[in-house]
Amino acid sequence: MKKFTIKVLVTLSKLNNASKILLILATVCLIQTICVMLFNLEGSSPSEVTIRSTMSSIFGYFFGQQCKNHFNIVNYNSQIYFAGFISFITLGAAILMTWLPINQNTPATADIRNLLLTTVGFLICMVKQVDE
Repeated sequence: MKKFTIKVLVTLSKLNNASKILLILATVCLIQTICVMLFNLEGSSPSEVTIRSTMSSIFGYFFGQQCKNHFNIVNYNSQIYFAGFISFITLGAAILMTWLPINQNTPATADIRNLLLTTVGFLICMVKQVDE
């Protein structure tokens, strides 16, 4: 586990500063969206919509362009590690949705489910590229 953590940190340290900041922003937006979901908040205020839109835009950038590598992301490993991290977080949130009395029809819960499907789809695409 220690070697894996070091490998992830080394890979992420190779990102340019803008990508690092975007990763942090996306993670903070995801945490905020999960908190809104867990506390059964409506999630439709203009600020909340802005946070979810920001999160979707950033994740769309990192996992978009049909799995092509971005010029400012050193290699696929940083995208894979980030997608895996987000997949586990969103899967955990989706599991909590089934155990807790959470309204599953709010915009925040829909965004969590969509993000889980996006990251899993990205990881499947990456597996196909490695196999080819």
